[in-house]
Amino acid sequence: MCEVNTYFKQHAGCQFLTDKNETPIGTYQSLLTFYGDDTVDMGTVHQWVRKLRDSGGNLDLSNQPWSRRPVTSTHDLNRQNVGQLFEEN
Repeated sequence: MCEVNTYFKQHAGCQFLTDKNETPIGTYQSLLTFYGDDTVDMGTVHQWVRKLRDSGGNLDLSNQPWSRRPVTSTHDLNRQNVGQLFEEN
């Protein structure tokens, strides 16, 4: 398994090569040539390429709201309940 820093560098390399319209296999071979035994597996590269192409290359790593469930952490009722708990203590 590769280091976290190497993992992110490979992800960035995958984005660069995807932007250059490299195939997933070509991307994997390029990463393998550079990183050797620390290269992520072929399935990971395929997954990254698919996600990059589907998202138009968006690499926003911040948490995005999921469409499967509502975001409730900032709901007005929750704010009131938290405020009330603070006042009680």
